Amino acid sequence: MGGGFYEMHQHMAAHLLVADIVHGKGQKGDKSVAKCDGQNNNEAIRLHNWGDNFKFCTQNIEYPRTTAEVQQILRGTLLSTLGMSSIIAFNGSRPTVTVQPGITYTDLAPILYAKNFALPTLAGIAEITVGGATQTGAHGSGLSNSNLATQVRSMRVVLAIRAEEPNSTIS
Repeated sequence: MGGGFYEMHQHMAAHLLVADIVHGKGQKGDKSVAKCDGQNNNEAIRLHNWGDNFKFCTQNIEYPRTTAEVQQILRGTLLSTLGMSSIIAFNGSRPTVTVQPGITYTDLAPILYAKNFALPTLAGIAEITVGGATQTGAHGSGLSNSNLATQVRSMRVVLAIRAEEPNSTIS
């Protein structure tokens, strides 16, 4: 990467971004290229963070220099959660329900109703998914109701990295 961005920002907290993780590595054929478990035996690029205590693999690294290049890389990729539309758990005594992000309020409401439960408010658009509603600030009806994300007690966030070591964590 040479002089410039990396050197100017190496002491900032932001240096944990990909620019720092792949600094000086990532070109196919160099010493960072290795076979990584779970990569279908294809050549993968093995990377690590600056402290070398978090290791992961990827099949591809992009090096955009402009916002337009970032947009071009991401264009054409859409991750739909509609296939993730199940209820994982229901606890009537707490009361809580654990759902996947692709379940719609249209599907969730009657299931809860059958158990004599209901959400405080529903989305204004019945087909909206729980994941979509909570991430966009969607709201239901009524003057005293907050947006739908306020009904969420906890959420699991999935990161686009895979740790090679079982004790690797991100905090």
